[in-house]
Amino acid sequence: MFKAKFLLTGFLMVFILLLTPGIGSGGASSPPEITYVDFPKEINADGTCVQGTVGFSDSNGDLLKAVFAVVAADDFRLFEVDPSPLQGQEEGEFSFEISTTTTQKVTLQLTLLDQEGNASPSVFFTFEAIQACQSWSRTFGGSENDLAYSVQQTSDGGYILLGATESYGAGSANFRLIKTDVQGNEEWERTFGGSEDDWGYSVQQTSDGGYILFGGSYGTRDGDFWLIKTDSQGNKQWERTFGGSDIDWGWSVQQTSDGGYILLGYTESYGTGKEDLWLIKTDSQGNKQWERTFGGSSRDKGWSVQQTTDGGYILLGTTWSYGAGSADFWLIKTDSQGNKQWAKTFGGSEDDWGISVRQTEDGGYILLGDTKSYGVGSADFWLIKTDAQGNKQWERTFGGSGDDQGYSVQQASDGGYILLGTTWSYGAGSADSWLIKTDAYGNKEWDRTFGGSDIDWGWSVQQTSDGGYILLGCTASYGARGLDFWLIKYCPEE
Repeated sequence: MFKAKFLLTGFLMVFILLLTPGIGSGGASSPPEITYVDFPKEINADGTCVQGTVGFSDSNGDLLKAVFAVVAADDFRLFEVDPSPLQGQEEGEFSFEISTTTTQKVTLQLTLLDQEGNASPSVFFTFEAIQACQSWSRTFGGSENDLAYSVQQTSDGGYILLGATESYGAGSANFRLIKTDVQGNEEWERTFGGSEDDWGYSVQQTSDGGYILFGGSYGTRDGDFWLIKTDSQGNKQWERTFGGSDIDWGWSVQQTSDGGYILLGYTESYGTGKEDLWLIKTDSQGNKQWERTFGGSSRDKGWSVQQTTDGGYILLGTTWSYGAGSADFWLIKTDSQGNKQWAKTFGGSEDDWGISVRQTEDGGYILLGDTKSYGVGSADFWLIKTDAQGNKQWERTFGGSGDDQGYSVQQASDGGYILLGTTWSYGAGSADSWLIKTDAYGNKEWDRTFGGSDIDWGWSVQQTSDGGYILLGCTASYGARGLDFWLIKYCPEE
């Protein structure tokens, strides 16, 4: 059995298999036929050879060649290899191998030709080359503290990271934006800020391939929302600040369906209480279109916002003005203009902080934060699932005897949930990053801790296109000095 090979690398190269005819075939003959093609639907784009098999029948045994032609794939070239004889076989099979280091979808057309020029009916088969999931970790930092808060996978398979650096830039703390390749190797970095503290908390790739950055800046007054738009290389295109005479601090940004941006944080300059949630909608250039404040007579802070499928917005924060305890989860749903449609509080007699919210595939919401009212420790992860109206469907706590705080939640591709935060109850050091995977009902399927002998914590998690997870946080156990950005790629199957 002869193995024909064609190799896919940075561009697609196809080897055409030439099979030498048997001896003594003469006269008119029927065309050969392809009886089957056996090849996987997916292969890993890691250069590993994957074998396929072709079955054929040829009544006169004068098969000349098998031609693999590319129908759908990026950049390719065609070339041939010398044939080997099949010695006049009237039926049989031959195998071929494919390897690739480029992720793409490929459709091949296979045709058999005999010595008299007869062609078989063509058979088409398609496979997808996918990035194999590999676990790794990377640190980014200098001689001072560098704190990371937000990560997202980018359209090229790499990652964009945002946080605050005391090691680089112009001030005591500046925004630090880092772009990596798919393996977490730094491609470029940028700092933004002045002589005062500037802290970046939320980043997202935009529809034009650039990035939107959001956080807080002390560069103008006591503290303002600071929104920065960059191009695909991290070069600033524009910036906007929003604030009044007191402290106003931004935490969460998302590009909206109209190309603008929705911002959430808290304000001491406006609203009715000491601090209120502050929701701002801008156009695509960052110009304010409308704003809303939400709060009572006490402190109320906004941490997480997402546009919902109906065009409105879901907000999660912490309220001291409403609820049962000194601090409670506060979930607010608005329409497309930011007008409140409903609000729900969740909490007990102690402090309960709601930090991260996402709409779920059933139209409801998943909430994550930490609770001192429930659970077994001084603080535990608190995961709450609601319906589309914010009514609690179920809740789960995760933790041990120490403090355990949840910061980031996302629904996974299997309908379950992935949670990331920091644990003082488990792991190797005084604090470790803690990753938890649950089923669709919040029941824990597995968990992992990441850390060394010192303080390490997790802030942001996302499921990646290869089925793994990307984690971002800070480490004092590893890296250069003090606290460093810590980017971890984790593959559960490894």
